[in-house]
Amino acid sequence: MHGNLQSFLRRISATERKIQLFNQTQTKLQKIEHFWLFVVFNYEHVTHRLRINIQYHQNGFDEKTYNKGRTMNISLVAPSLSSTDMLLKLVEELFEYEVLPQKAEQTSQAIHQLISNPELGQAWFIEVEQEGEKLIAGHIIVSYSFSLEYGGRIGLIDQFYLKPEWRQQGIGTALIPQIEQHVTEAGVHALSLEVNIGNAGARSFYEKHGFVPRRQFCMMTKVIKQQEMPLNIAS
Repeated sequence: MHGNLQSFLRRISATERKIQLFNQTQTKLQKIEHFWLFVVFNYEHVTHRLRINIQYHQNGFDEKTYNKGRTMNISLVAPSLSSTDMLLKLVEELFEYEVLPQKAEQTSQAIHQLISNPELGQAWFIEVEQEGEKLIAGHIIVSYSFSLEYGGRIGLIDQFYLKPEWRQQGIGTALIPQIEQHVTEAGVHALSLEVNIGNAGARSFYEKHGFVPRRQFCMMTKVIKQQEMPLNIAS
């Protein structure tokens, strides 16, 4: 009996080591996959920017003057589960730009949960079409909540990210009505967002589009740590 128990425990230990090795290998493969996704995702954009730079320099324009004469079709495109890695890369860029702590695994799980459960909110790629070329310029994420004050479902713009090279070109102004149309169709009664109190430009932009600062309120947050379920209960 004692020998059988020892043998059983050894098999469990060996299995645990195999699982640990498998998880380590899987993590390495995911990192490699994210790297190549980054390369592919940025290749199209970089080559497009190079072509544009050559064109406007050949014609003696600066970039802003050149872009003013070009027509841009701007639209919101919902991501699929197969494009979550692309969305994750954009979120990581936003976190880096805002100097926020990055938790790749947590963010990846949240993105999958959001896309798989439309009742939680919506995510979109910001797609810009110029001269027949379609490029991803950023992303938007809106999460849903419920408010008695506003009589039902409300939306929070959790993330609104434009790559630096696409800013100051009127894209945000074109997107606000599209966002409002989407959330209205989802039954949203009010739309909120957070703006850094020191970002006067962003505050002015949103106020011009009808967002009203609630100066008497201070948004406060507490992180709720999730408790892991004991294995004996989970089984």
